[in-house]
Amino acid sequence: MVHARARPISSACGGGVDTDDGSSAQRAITCDEDGTCRILGSDQFFSFCDDHGGRGILDGTGTLEEGVIEVPDYTLICGDGTRIVLATTFSLDRRNGTLLEDFGPPPPEIQIYHRLSPRVESRR
Repeated sequence: MVHARARPISSACGGGVDTDDGSSAQRAITCDEDGTCRILGSDQFFSFCDDHGGRGILDGTGTLEEGVIEVPDYTLICGDGTRIVLATTFSLDRRNGTLLEDFGPPPPEIQIYHRLSPRVESRR
């Protein structure tokens, strides 16, 4: 039996500055009806990929519950194929509308992203 994949119901893009190395950073999030979200990320430069020119991409799947996306397998894939997995959470700061990315063990290590595109929701 083949199950149809849920269609995206919400997506957003955010941009900010990496507080570790000052590079420009972007995140794209798409969530399905069932609360499953895919997050893709890019930075001008990844410090973890420093030995390989700093190139890479972030990719992960998480679950949206009560306004927080938990991504246990947020994976940085460096240009040479090296993979680094970080448990990460994403949440919306309701005071100012920014997206907060927390990928640090306590204490939190938070990156802030400002909206680059309007939130899109499907109309079914």
